[in-house]
Amino acid sequence: MKTTHTLVLASALFLSACAAHAGLEPEGAVSTEYLRSTCAEGPTVRGIDVSKWQAVIDWDRVAGSGVRFAFIRVSDGSRVRDERFERNWTEARRVGILRGVYQFFRPGQDVTAQANLVIEAIRADGGELAPVIDVEDTDGRSASQVAAAVQQWITLVSAGTGRTPIVYTGPYFWRDQAGNPNQSASPLWIAHYTTGCPLISEDVWSRWTFWQYSSSGRVPGISGNVDMNYFNGTMEQLQAMASGGSTPAPVPPTPPPSSGSGELAWPTDTHRVTSYVSHTSHGSLVRYDCDHITRSNHKGTDLGVARGTSVHAALAGTVLRAVDGCTEGSTSCGGGFGNHVILQHPGGRATLYGHMTNGSVRVRSGAHVDCGQELGLSGNTGHSTGPHLHFEVRDGVTGIGNYYDRTPTDPFGG
Repeated sequence: MKTTHTLVLASALFLSACAAHAGLEPEGAVSTEYLRSTCAEGPTVRGIDVSKWQAVIDWDRVAGSGVRFAFIRVSDGSRVRDERFERNWTEARRVGILRGVYQFFRPGQDVTAQANLVIEAIRADGGELAPVIDVEDTDGRSASQVAAAVQQWITLVSAGTGRTPIVYTGPYFWRDQAGNPNQSASPLWIAHYTTGCPLISEDVWSRWTFWQYSSSGRVPGISGNVDMNYFNGTMEQLQAMASGGSTPAPVPPTPPPSSGSGELAWPTDTHRVTSYVSHTSHGSLVRYDCDHITRSNHKGTDLGVARGTSVHAALAGTVLRAVDGCTEGSTSCGGGFGNHVILQHPGGRATLYGHMTNGSVRVRSGAHVDCGQELGLSGNTGHSTGPHLHFEVRDGVTGIGNYYDRTPTDPFGG
């Protein structure tokens, strides 16, 4: 695709916020006219979008790599049909990947003909996700003409398929070339390649449903680059949407511990735990919150945050180690933590912040940091299966030499 460019039981180890950290807007959040940096509310699901430019795809390998959804191009306007659409459409279904059709929209071509092509292509097999209008070219039309053509297409496809189409666009294109029309009834698929969170038109949408974050991803089963995407929600929410549900409601974060309950602040503004420190009882893993069981030998607490989320020091201290330069895909870089920071705090306590984005680490070894000071941005480097923050707490640490020998402390108390 061309682009425009749980409820957890908290222990007494956490204080709701440092004075310097409480209520802070994430560092990566920026505002321009009508645009705002907007992160995922919690977990995300990985997907791709494809066209003939990906040649013959081995969909079995794609599914085996963890891709859960795919948007598949049917045409460029009404005159150029994608020669690989039928194969991609049926193969993705065979391997169990959730599918949505997209059309590269040409405002200068017959809108009805373009809408009818989409409707007819999916009449027998509508796919699981709503059809997409790919809005990224003016085709020589003015902003008002682009907006009118988009509205016409959405009206026609909605009537022809019984589903509210998804709008794919870039933040600047939608604002400057389409005139920022209000299509808030349609879920947003934003295309924005950034190390932070994507910009969206805050006058139209309050959140994004899908985010195309890269055009140069690599996925087993596909030769060359492929567009990479996130769904803003859990797999269960994506499946509900695929069943005809509306855009999922945001996942509410876990409430922070009450003020005065301990000495550590949350290292991110999102308080959602996706994996706990592992404990065993008589050789078996212990359940958490009467429900969740963490994986074996997990030495930290994983916080479900989107790539590019600001990571803060949970307590004032000194930097024992600061690693940067790890790129995604190298599972051993940084000892498996990828780009990470280890802080030494008073009383022998130490904390680790792992898997941060390459080039985002803000501190250096030996430096003093204040509680709430930004250390870097969350990411997916090292031994990591998706963007999150791996956070460790260890006591009895006297320096980097014995950090890894100390038993991890569970900040949520099991």
